[in-house]
Amino acid sequence: MKKILLLTAFVLSAFIASAQEDCSQVSSGSISDGGFLGGDTNQLLAVDIPVFEGTTFTVSTIKLNLIGPSTYVDIIIRSDNSGVPGTIIDTYSNVDITSSTIVGSNFGFDFYQVTLNVASLNLVFDAPTGVSRYWMEVLSDADGWESDSSVEVGLAGAFANSSTTGAWAIGTGDYVYELIGECEGDFPILYCNANAGSCTYESITNVTFADLNHTSGCGAGYNDYTDMVATVTQGETVQLSVTVETDEDDYIFVFIDWNNDGLFDGANESYQVAGPVEIAQAYTFDISVPEDAAVGQTRMRVFISWDEPDTNACSSVDYGEVEDYTLNIQAAANLNDFFASNISIYPNPTADIFNLVSNTSTFENVKVTDLNGRTVKNIYVNSLSSTEVNISDLTSGMYFVTVQTDNGSGSTKIIKK
Repeated sequence: MKKILLLTAFVLSAFIASAQEDCSQVSSGSISDGGFLGGDTNQLLAVDIPVFEGTTFTVSTIKLNLIGPSTYVDIIIRSDNSGVPGTIIDTYSNVDITSSTIVGSNFGFDFYQVTLNVASLNLVFDAPTGVSRYWMEVLSDADGWESDSSVEVGLAGAFANSSTTGAWAIGTGDYVYELIGECEGDFPILYCNANAGSCTYESITNVTFADLNHTSGCGAGYNDYTDMVATVTQGETVQLSVTVETDEDDYIFVFIDWNNDGLFDGANESYQVAGPVEIAQAYTFDISVPEDAAVGQTRMRVFISWDEPDTNACSSVDYGEVEDYTLNIQAAANLNDFFASNISIYPNPTADIFNLVSNTSTFENVKVTDLNGRTVKNIYVNSLSSTEVNISDLTSGMYFVTVQTDNGSGSTKIIKK
């Protein structure tokens, strides 16, 4: 019989933006648990806000899932102290509550989504150098703050048992909140963590997909093999083979971020390869590469889990294994035809800036990738028929430019002088 392990999940998610774009950091929940605000131990609760180098996050709205009714909410911003809340930077008392709506109930309590208007507070988080982390503490006369076992942004929630002498500690889940505002800068694509407590009983021993063929064994619950690349082409169907050591009641999944947005939540981004299984062998599954899959490098996650038929890409399970790989998605020929028919690019070659103009479409996204499929620019465009892209910071050479429009997608080459 397997012993159930207590796991702590640490998950990091990110948004992508260039120039100034609407964005948010979100931790969602399922009315499953909560932490008390105040109480006999004067408990304090806080969540972290990661900010990436050279970026700015200006928050205009905060949504909190609080337990029980509240007449006031105070927001305290703290510095980071080696992964837990540090000293107080700012305090915003009695923040404007614009709405408070019951979204569910559990344990005899009503759970409220409380919306706060902070647009006038100049609540700005930035990171001039290096990755920065801030902490948002919440004080309220509500009974508590909803929490969940998953963690979608940054670290798990923090708590302390006294405002004066208690030390902050990291919990096993995050509190439920949403920060809505505007982002400025180029944000990296980061993926949520997934983990298994032990791979002793079930593990992945081989993954074969396109030109990737990797044999391994039980190393750790999570294994980063993103230096290994499988190359596929839009529109083709490729057989995936996953060989496993198995015990019983095991499930095999693969998750692929086809649209390269840092999430595994799109259509056809989640596949159950097999399960439940109990025979150690290779299991195969045919995967069709979407015709509109984002050109360039993206993430493929292979996951075996015991007794978890609802495993998702961000799960932490007691037994199993997770392996991450890189996919290099190449453009199909018809994408080049679409570009040539609908879009002008100039000057080409260029030393710094090139322009994209279309008389038939409006741009939604522009991506620049190098010859190895790595994304070096990823820019969202607000439905404009023309835009310019600055590549002055790139080294000289050939790159691929892929655009997504309201009328289709296309790719072409550009030379950086």
